[in-house]
Amino acid sequence: MRRRATRGAASGVLAVLLSPLLAAPAVGGGSDSTSPRFDGLWQGEIVYQPAELEFEVTLEIGRDGDGGLAGTVDIPMQRMEFYPLSRIVTNGRKIEATFVKVNEKPDHTYGEVEFIFRGELSADGEALSGEFKGWILAGTNLAPFRLERRGEAGDPRPEESHPPLTVLSAGAPELKVAFNLHPEAVRLILLMSPT
Repeated sequence: MRRRATRGAASGVLAVLLSPLLAAPAVGGGSDSTSPRFDGLWQGEIVYQPAELEFEVTLEIGRDGDGGLAGTVDIPMQRMEFYPLSRIVTNGRKIEATFVKVNEKPDHTYGEVEFIFRGELSADGEALSGEFKGWILAGTNLAPFRLERRGEAGDPRPEESHPPLTVLSAGAPELKVAFNLHPEAVRLILLMSPT
């Protein structure tokens, strides 16, 4: 519990200290009630191959001292937490959020790479979806993403939820029943046997 409170506090402090330095003022997306609202805590996935190659992602977007948008990105699979967004630009319901990361390439050289979320706010303002341009995975450097609003900028991250672990017997019938329990869900099975 103490760690989660510290992370939430770190998020708020980071947004206050770094946001004036990180983002260009937003284009469009003013503060009146009819303008799209991009600030908030957003969580979801970047999907290269469904159920095979997906990245959990969190965007935290707030306002800097000048009223522009600024924020951070978390991508746990890349060991990134509270990583600063370098630029956020909006136009109507569209948003482009960028971060720059120094990556080690296979030939052991280093270089800065720009990663871009290009998306659009849903009509109800509760989801962002679009295309992520970044790592070359599954034969492409473009992948769809979808994020849902989970709170406000500076809020603690929601608790992670994990499905229950089911211990199965060695018999196939029990395994078949468990596998077919939720046919609408993406399911993955891995069978291991001694060689």
